[in-house]
Amino acid sequence: MRHLLKTLMVLSVIFIVSGCEKEPDLTTVVQEDSFTAPFHENITETYVALFQLISTGMREAITKPQLYFLAEVGDTRDCPDSSVDNTSTYPKTLSLDFVNCNSAGIIYNGAADIIFNAALGEDAASGPEIMVPAVSGIMINGYTLDLTGPITLERNGSSTSDFFSYDFLLGGDIVSTNGGTTTTLPAGSCGIFSTGFQDGDDPDNPISFVDNPFDVSLKQTNVICASEGVSQSFCTMTGEEPLSLNPANCSCPTQGDLEIITGACGTTGGAISDYDFGFDGRNSDVGICDNFVNDFTIIDFLSYEGVVTATDGPLAGRTSIDIGVDQNPASPEGTSLQLTDGGNGTSGHGFFWTDPAANSYDMINPGQTITNTTTPNTPWINEIHYDNDGRDADEGIEIAGPAGLDLGSYCLRPYNGNGGVTYGRETSLRGMTIPDEGNGYGTVFIPITGLQNDGPDAIAFYRKDNVAVNFCSSR
Repeated sequence: MRHLLKTLMVLSVIFIVSGCEKEPDLTTVVQEDSFTAPFHENITETYVALFQLISTGMREAITKPQLYFLAEVGDTRDCPDSSVDNTSTYPKTLSLDFVNCNSAGIIYNGAADIIFNAALGEDAASGPEIMVPAVSGIMINGYTLDLTGPITLERNGSSTSDFFSYDFLLGGDIVSTNGGTTTTLPAGSCGIFSTGFQDGDDPDNPISFVDNPFDVSLKQTNVICASEGVSQSFCTMTGEEPLSLNPANCSCPTQGDLEIITGACGTTGGAISDYDFGFDGRNSDVGICDNFVNDFTIIDFLSYEGVVTATDGPLAGRTSIDIGVDQNPASPEGTSLQLTDGGNGTSGHGFFWTDPAANSYDMINPGQTITNTTTPNTPWINEIHYDNDGRDADEGIEIAGPAGLDLGSYCLRPYNGNGGVTYGRETSLRGMTIPDEGNGYGTVFIPITGLQNDGPDAIAFYRKDNVAVNFCSSR
């Protein structure tokens, strides 16, 4: 019986989380901020919608005697209306019918089936244990979801009597539309869904465990977002810890993060946005969560004199990109490392890092044709000075980007290559705006006294925002 329950939970998760995988048929993004709303917000809300759809179906199935082998079990939700076919053998079909269903503050409309080829927690004689057939027109808080192929869920080797784990595979695209934006989670997406009993749960009483949390880990998968002729590819995955969804407390995940990387999976240099669903600063004891998640966007993590792997701070676990040039031995005072159209170091944002040259703080670098940039809507690290002959002077970082950009949500943080730890303070760029120094671009120099020069060392440039996710409303 416990297996039955666990399987169902997993199943629900599966349908929801399926990822994406479409060929990156991209056009230049000129109308959207590729790091935050609306594309990242639509991707995040599409995943949350899927998680909630499956969790609702899971709770319904757990309370069905035909699927859980119990004589009498009370239904835990007023909606959706649901039924199980009366055949004595498997497969059995659980039919869900949503009519303005309000569950945990989310409104559902539409119908979906879940096919069980075995009882919950049991192995099927052949094929997947659970399958969700193609479905269209499911509406969740204004997002219309169309699944063009089945989702299959198979038990994996991690399943035990107290813990159930399932591999899921998306057999067709999931297309989500909302407010003129279309988000496609392509076929071939895969991941792992799992759940387990907690202390005090009674396997013979679904009321005691129907709201247990389940975890979902999404493997790297490509997502396509499009709006008004603008199309962008994103690589998505869960972070180091899986997402945890607890229907009893909150409609949003209660821990974990969803990573969204600008560009297709396998490419390099894309900015990373972590949507952190943790309960930081929220009262989880009484089930209150707000409708904001922390959108943490990594723009640059650059090092000099070697590569640095961060072990703490905002970029823990990330590995830097060595710019390939340095100021060792110490260069003359008044020089810096700069991005230009050609150089001896690595490339970034359409330019190359050069050996030390006379600094050009607060102006476009000599030899830099700003229209060459590959990140037209985004700021970037454009110049670095960390060491010079004698006592260090004028240490700092220059940021370049589109004129008029408010840098209020951007930050810089230095990392010491000795242990990969942060040092000094986080430098906020609040109050700074990029001026127009030609072709609609400009630069801002930020002094940072005490930059390490014993190499390797690194600088992190990132953005922090609170982003509204409508599904994560309190109830």
